Amino acid sequence: MYGYHVSTGAFAYHQYCDKPKITSVCLADDLFVFGRASKGNASELVHLLSAFSGQSGLAINRGKSSLFFANTPLDVQVYFEQSIGITTGSLPIRYLGVPLASKKLRSSDFLELVSKVQNRIDSWSTKSLSFAGRVALIQSVLMGTINYWLSVFRLPSSTILALEKMMARFLWKGYTDVGTYKVSWIAVCRPKEEGGLGLWRLRDLNTVALMRHVWTVAARKETCWSIFVRHKWLRHHSIWSLPTPTVCSSSFREILHTREVAFGCVRYLIKDGGGTLLWSDPWLLVGRLGGYGVLLAEALGRSVFDRVDRLLVDGCTWANPYLDPVISDRWDEVKNTKVHSLLHEDLAIWTPTANGLYSLRSAWAAVRGQGDKQSWVKKFSFTAAIYRLWQERNARIFLNQCNSAVSVLSRIVSDTRGAFSFLGKQCPDTMWSRQFFSLWGIDVCFVHPKASFHVWKPPPLDWVALNCDGSVIRERGGNGAIGRDHLGRPLFAVAGGSRDVSIIQIELQAIKAALLKARALNLTWVQVRSDSILTIQMIVGTYLISWKIRWLIEDIWWLRNSSLAVPFRIMFGRMMARERDM
Repeated sequence: MYGYHVSTGAFAYHQYCDKPKITSVCLADDLFVFGRASKGNASELVHLLSAFSGQSGLAINRGKSSLFFANTPLDVQVYFEQSIGITTGSLPIRYLGVPLASKKLRSSDFLELVSKVQNRIDSWSTKSLSFAGRVALIQSVLMGTINYWLSVFRLPSSTILALEKMMARFLWKGYTDVGTYKVSWIAVCRPKEEGGLGLWRLRDLNTVALMRHVWTVAARKETCWSIFVRHKWLRHHSIWSLPTPTVCSSSFREILHTREVAFGCVRYLIKDGGGTLLWSDPWLLVGRLGGYGVLLAEALGRSVFDRVDRLLVDGCTWANPYLDPVISDRWDEVKNTKVHSLLHEDLAIWTPTANGLYSLRSAWAAVRGQGDKQSWVKKFSFTAAIYRLWQERNARIFLNQCNSAVSVLSRIVSDTRGAFSFLGKQCPDTMWSRQFFSLWGIDVCFVHPKASFHVWKPPPLDWVALNCDGSVIRERGGNGAIGRDHLGRPLFAVAGGSRDVSIIQIELQAIKAALLKARALNLTWVQVRSDSILTIQMIVGTYLISWKIRWLIEDIWWLRNSSLAVPFRIMFGRMMARERDM
């Protein structure tokens, strides 16, 4: 309704909402209407509210509504109040449970959050909860109460300290003053595989939540806030090149402060380079092209607003027409950057995840850094040590019995060995298994997988079957393929390998190598066979493609489309166990 009246010129936009075409924001039964503070808009707003009430049957509660003005003459404000029947309010106000203000909030403005968390803890005082129960309540209820605030504001250090003190006290002491803090809060707030309890430090969580907004803008998400920011601040800049504005909200300034961490997690896949800034955006593998010490000046032929398409000829070939020395120094990195011609536009991807989409957990890992993972064997041996030491302590105090340190240590080793003795008849034969059980002196009967035999199914007459496979051991991969005609006669074989690859990557490399060889031999009617269901599903488009292997998929698509016919065949289970046409 508002959009129609704006399009006809009856209702004028707010000066900052003209380009993004924002007239209102509605959530549940709360409605914000934005417009120019003019007498014409006041009259039109009265008509709009009346029409809305007539069509929906909902009346505006003028007693709970307010008008807010900025740089508006007093006579216009009075005219609005008299025409609409709503009084003028003042900021800050409460909206969706958080303060809405035009100025930076003070620590006292967050006392409500501290009080809300304390009330939650006090409401559980009559319940007897175990340690694990208190951890669960902190993770779900308390963190849930705080999360929304963290995604909107940068909480003051004093507020974060007060909240973490309350949570640590509740974790270790429960509802009494008895007890001590067994482990520091920093150690508690680590992933379980690193020896912590999986809780998050609020400062890290605050950064992660604010960094999500950077990703929303960088990925050009069509949210109301992202559209507003792009039209207000990013008409020529990107989120990465924008200097921190001198006049902006404190929340937006804090969001911009998280860009350095977010920069290491975002990368642009290039389609034509028209939507990516050459010097400031993260499109290269290692850092921005215009890093520290690089002068951007028109006299040097460099502009802050240069696009990556400046280095592309015909949209697919890299070139350095101006022989810029900065570009020349990193030319190997530039020319090895894949051009994804099948994309609709340059695409931002979140590199810590396989699907290229933002996730809180991956962002948390980027903010806090990765620690050393604790071995599950170490965890068990530590538990056994605690139990035996506690047992020895009780024996000395209550039974006046004393065992030597060697005796206690041998019991700990015996407990650890006994915990894995049940694996004796079912342990697979791997190098890791042999080293582990040899170190602990545990006798194990290793078993090998049973050999399976499959019948090779010939392709149709005049077709060639390409059997492709790959294997990865300790991030070292090998791949191979063999081509046979309908009589089973080998026509060619290829093999290769690479480091730091996944099993999907090595399977795709085998398929690509086989198709390249078939194309070189002018074989156009081929069947590509693989035992990897996931690989085939990615190629035929029925499974989401990981950004890390997209370039391999695109190369295979190009090879498939360059031949007369390349149907894919999919294998279920073990190699060549069962197949059907795709």
